[in-house]
Amino acid sequence: MGIYDVQKTKVLVVGVYGNPDSNDSKSKEIFEQIKDDIAELQYLHSTGVCIVAGDFNCHLHKNDSSKGMINKHRTVESICGIMDTFNMYDIAESTNNTQHTYFRHKAQEISSRIDLILTNINTQSLKFGTTHTCHNRRSNIYS
Repeated sequence: MGIYDVQKTKVLVVGVYGNPDSNDSKSKEIFEQIKDDIAELQYLHSTGVCIVAGDFNCHLHKNDSSKGMINKHRTVESICGIMDTFNMYDIAESTNNTQHTYFRHKAQEISSRIDLILTNINTQSLKFGTTHTCHNRRSNIYS
């Protein structure tokens, strides 16, 4: 987490790496701590502007998973609590670009949208795109 001055506005930027296993309680704890930290930093730095982005490792909606299910219900409640408390929205949803961002190695039919950007920045003409990369484990090169 960090505070950045952007065009004379203090912006709180939060990088997220959610719990990768299926432990919903542990994952929920991470987002409850993020919520508390956001509140504290916004208070200390007198700003309400915030961006939370990264690999959340959970599906907010059933259509975010090729299996059509939410994998961590309590975690989703915590994330929605962050969104409600700080008046945030999901940029991908607001731009109708909710394509999946994760594809299981050697099983392309298993995919999900676990990478999110949440913000409360008021935008008028927002454009959003995604780029998929593939990691080659043998050569350790990204393409």
